[in-house]
Amino acid sequence: MPFYEYECKNNHVFDEMCSMKDRLQRKECPECGQKGNFRISVRGTQPPKYLIAFSFLAFLNLVDDI
Repeated sequence: MPFYEYECKNNHVFDEMCSMKDRLQRKECPECGQKGNFRISVRGTQPPKYLIAFSFLAFLNLVDDI
């Protein structure tokens, strides 16, 4: 399932994993508990830094395979 970005009335931005069908439903903000609305956002194509670091360590055989 993909992650979608939401923003509550207190301007907290957070991600939630849900189906495309459920993405427009309001989600609860983890910081304040307010309901957040779906935001249309553009994400970069670069993977998260922790994934790059893990992949590099796996390449060097410093971590076990997934």
